Amino acid sequence: MVVLFCAAGARADIYDITFINVTFSATCIGGKGTCTEVLNGSALYDAVANTATGSISLTGSLNASLIYGIPPQCTAPGCLDLSGKVLYDPNALSGYNPIEVSPTLPTFDAPTPQPVGGGPDGTLLFVPRMCGGDQPACNTAGAFPGGPNADYQITSGTYTSVDVGPSPVPEPASWALVFCGLMALVTLRRRSLAANR
Repeated sequence: MVVLFCAAGARADIYDITFINVTFSATCIGGKGTCTEVLNGSALYDAVANTATGSISLTGSLNASLIYGIPPQCTAPGCLDLSGKVLYDPNALSGYNPIEVSPTLPTFDAPTPQPVGGGPDGTLLFVPRMCGGDQPACNTAGAFPGGPNADYQITSGTYTSVDVGPSPVPEPASWALVFCGLMALVTLRRRSLAANR
């Protein structure tokens, strides 16, 4: 008798993630007052394929609709996508570093609002020196900083994350489970043929 032990695959999930008033603050250019940028919106995140689609916007003196992925350019000191995918402004002009946000979510099990991860290793907003070349308020008095390249930490903000179902992309554990099942069938077939000889 042959027994094959195959670990059950971990569930591959898609999460509906919503950002709620994720706020970044800094002294305005010109030194008068505090300027803020606020991230809001939601996206469906596939934890297996590591992709996301949705509508996420940064508003303030910088205004950008952000998508998830690897920006086409990241040459400035402090840019965030060196460690992987981030939220970034796809409308940055060719040859310019885009505005980027790297959200840190402490858990995907967050059906009620939870604080977005902060601190120097948490959620950051990267504002390049020229703000992607497409921001009319960049580097003007009374605007959020845009010049020298810098990363800004969040000052407040929450998120929710709801599991909305399995990913259509099988994760490696699922492939292993399928392989184990096929091996069991092959073994049983061989034993059956050997017994009939």
